[in-house]
Amino acid sequence: MDQKVKAQNSIKVRLVFSFFIVTLATGILLILSYAPTAKRELTKLSQNYIEDLAMAYGGILDGEVKKADGDATYVLKADALSQKLDGVGIKGVESCYVYVVDENGTMVYHPDGGKIGKSVENEVVKQAVQDVKDGKEVKSGVRIYDYKGQVKYVALYVSTYQKFMLIVSANESEVLAPVTKMNRMGTVSLVGTVMIGLIIGVIFSGVIVKPIVRMTNFANRLSSMNFSDHETGQKLFARKDEIGAMSRALEYLRTEVADVVREVREQSGLLLEASDHVHDSASETATTMQQLDSAVGEIADGASSQAGDTQLATEKVVNMGDMVEQTANQVDDLMKYATRMQQSGQGATEALEQLEQVNGQAMQYIHVIAEQTDTTNASASKIHEAASMITEIAEETNLLSLNASIEAARAGEQGRGFAVVAAQIQKLAEQSNESAKEISEIIRVLMEDSQKAVSIMEDVKEIFKKQSEHVDNTKQAFDEIQKNVEQSIAGMSAIDDKTKQLDKERSGVIDIVQNLSAIAQENAASTEETSASVTEVKAISDRLSEEADSLKNISHTMEQSMAVFQI
Repeated sequence: MDQKVKAQNSIKVRLVFSFFIVTLATGILLILSYAPTAKRELTKLSQNYIEDLAMAYGGILDGEVKKADGDATYVLKADALSQKLDGVGIKGVESCYVYVVDENGTMVYHPDGGKIGKSVENEVVKQAVQDVKDGKEVKSGVRIYDYKGQVKYVALYVSTYQKFMLIVSANESEVLAPVTKMNRMGTVSLVGTVMIGLIIGVIFSGVIVKPIVRMTNFANRLSSMNFSDHETGQKLFARKDEIGAMSRALEYLRTEVADVVREVREQSGLLLEASDHVHDSASETATTMQQLDSAVGEIADGASSQAGDTQLATEKVVNMGDMVEQTANQVDDLMKYATRMQQSGQGATEALEQLEQVNGQAMQYIHVIAEQTDTTNASASKIHEAASMITEIAEETNLLSLNASIEAARAGEQGRGFAVVAAQIQKLAEQSNESAKEISEIIRVLMEDSQKAVSIMEDVKEIFKKQSEHVDNTKQAFDEIQKNVEQSIAGMSAIDDKTKQLDKERSGVIDIVQNLSAIAQENAASTEETSASVTEVKAISDRLSEEADSLKNISHTMEQSMAVFQI
């Protein structure tokens, strides 16, 4: 059968696509690797170059200022600067030029003569000029700024004498123009490389796929049951690669299948002869079966009688089954009661656990009450100390007041001593005031502690109230357990009654079994008559067995021949 392969599933298409992806990925990786590096290095090189220009020409101007003993008047003339600076810049970068501003920010030289004598517009340069005026240190070097959406490089040289600044400016877009050109060339090269890769992929995939197509045609011939030799496979067998190995394996399969087909044809004749012998034996078996028919009839009569008794046994068994079902229902009820007992037990356990927790909380609160009592005692002690201090101060105040009175009486109008005593009395009064404040604070703390103690006692009362409720719950739980136990006893009693009834029915079953035994004796007599016929059948069966063995051997041979196929 010829099976067409879709284009998207073709090995050739996949190989070509693989060549395309590998080539494209390689080119993209190359561009992504060298482009940023080239841009970075070119930027650095350009910045260093314009900085070197600024340093070189700025140094030249500084040298001339030095020769003029610091007078930059002649050095900064436009004509003199034009002779030195015209044409200075990066070759090929039109935006790169040099201009000079004086200490006031006025351009003394610019390639555009119209800007000479005007204030500089560059914010970076203006800021540098202002910093120099303010006495700040301005270092020479490269600055980068944005001007109307365009990035610019500025190399700034500050005069040693602070008489001028030389600036070299360039646009980043022109500086990096070679990188842009290189990227375009890289893209064009990538497209060309991809096209070449596709051509190579088509050629190589054709070489690889061609023998696969031949081998597919060879396999299609085998799948159409054509096992004859063909010259198409001879070219494939000579190959030393995997294609050759697969084609040789298919050729081996072809020869083996052909041999099997021939073997099957030979065995078919033998199988036909064995079938004839089996047919003759089957005829003899049919005659013997007629003799067995009469014996089987007698067995059938006994079986009929046996069936009647079996019906009675069935009815008894049904009754016993009903009782068993009732017993099962009682057991279910018993399990329900047991479950309730378990739940009640769990409720009692939880209640006891809660009671234990409440007792623990009560102990904690009692401990807190003890601590609050200690705090109250300590506060009372502080009150006592403060009261003692006030008493001492009051006594000393009385003595000083007495001394002040005596001193005042002696001094008359000269009351300096009295003033000293009066000042001391004032200090003592202040101490008395502070002590009074301390007493007030201690009393406040004592009242708060008392309130906490009262609150805690209320909590203790509530806890013991809960404890009483939990104890009541525990009692109810155990009452429920007792009730369930009584119901379980009643259920067990019912089970006992049903068991007794089952025992009575057992007697009836025994009688039926006895009747079945008598019938079995009748069947035994019929079995003796059947035995003779069975003996004859056995002889025939032996012959059939021999023929069956022959068929078995033939079948085994055919099976070995067909085992070559891998399904």
